Amino acid sequence: MRRAMLDEATRKLVTWSRANYIALTDRLLTDQKKLEKAPATKTTLPVRPKGIRTRRGGQIYQLENLQKIAGKSRYGSLIQTWHTINSYVNKVRKVEQPLQQVSDLVKYSNLQHSTEETFPHNEAVIQYKERILAVKLRLQCNILILSDFIELGNGAARNQTKFEIDLSAHLLDSEYLIELAHKYMHPKEVVQGHIFAAQLYGFSRLFASCAPLHTSYKERATTNSAVLKKTGLFRLAQAREILEKYPFTSFLEAEIDAVENMLNGSVYRRVTTKELKAANNAMAGEFSKTGHWHICQNGHIFTISDCEIPTEQAICPECTAPIRGQNQQAEEGMKHTVDKEIAGEIDRLVI
Repeated sequence: MRRAMLDEATRKLVTWSRANYIALTDRLLTDQKKLEKAPATKTTLPVRPKGIRTRRGGQIYQLENLQKIAGKSRYGSLIQTWHTINSYVNKVRKVEQPLQQVSDLVKYSNLQHSTEETFPHNEAVIQYKERILAVKLRLQCNILILSDFIELGNGAARNQTKFEIDLSAHLLDSEYLIELAHKYMHPKEVVQGHIFAAQLYGFSRLFASCAPLHTSYKERATTNSAVLKKTGLFRLAQAREILEKYPFTSFLEAEIDAVENMLNGSVYRRVTTKELKAANNAMAGEFSKTGHWHICQNGHIFTISDCEIPTEQAICPECTAPIRGQNQQAEEGMKHTVDKEIAGEIDRLVI
């Protein structure tokens, strides 16, 4: 009974998290739409003989510096959205998962009472998808502000002002997304992580910035533009390898092409609100499927309609692990986690 309550709490956390993800995505899309309509001519970047340089600092520190330069009215709403997304990121950490909380309490009790009690649970039950989506959304917000600032700086003032903006914290976040998504087998988010990293290396060339020296990349990026370009193209090559292995990620190919063109010297074309909304509507479609909840052998939640046991072969939409068997037989490793009430809540999540 207690385990059933924990399982239900986990499903409710997933439902709450995905509802918030969709709401925040919608809010970010609204902010992007406003930014696209904002007249760039009213935001004149200052001409400074000594240039514009920011010290090392966290993501929001760098973004707020850009806000001071471009004007609060331009990025004010986006900065507020960033803070809300960041709060959401913190609320979907591993330590917030019900099963993990109980496990931590057991460990704490053992330390307090010198006991050796255990709380056996499968690590695959811990849902990392929510954390991955949250970090991805934060990076999208970062990229939106940075790309807009670059567009603003393409005028005469940009030619007279030297920009040195540190993007280390943003690059570390993209690497964290890649690492987390790869570890828990979420290919789409791995590809997006590589795209974000490549974009940031491209931006670094424009900002005379450098990548953090403590990253795991084989070639440490420096202020040398050629090295930054090479590192960015390397990330895109890794993304293309995943596209070949997982064809369902092919919808990201156009975005890879756009970033590759930027690294090769073309003008960067920012993803439009319409394109971003189409991609996120597809994500919302994954959340809105009706039916019974299941967990594949890699711990990914999905739904199957019509009956509680699959009747034809299919694959997990996240990792392509087999999730449907033949003749009413579920594949080995697939878990049935029916909860009609929670499934009903998921069914109502739309943009």
